[in-house]
Amino acid sequence: MHNLLTNENTGLIQSANAVQFLNKQAEKFKIIEHIKETVSKLKQNDTLTIFWSSHGARPESDEQELYLITHDTSII
Repeated sequence: MHNLLTNENTGLIQSANAVQFLNKQAEKFKIIEHIKETVSKLKQNDTLTIFWSSHGARPESDEQELYLITHDTSII
């Protein structure tokens, strides 16, 4: 997906502006901090695109909720 979104001819995002977190890099703190840093730099007409591909979970107590799972999540 990263290659598709940053493709020089057809992509929507400049390669220099795209960040991926893969495997062990995809920790909750790192993702949240990067989003906060990016949002603080946005100007009025900028667009922020987040593409998330990972596991998720629904708690048995609330079928309406969905939690996105980061690499460092422990579900025990």
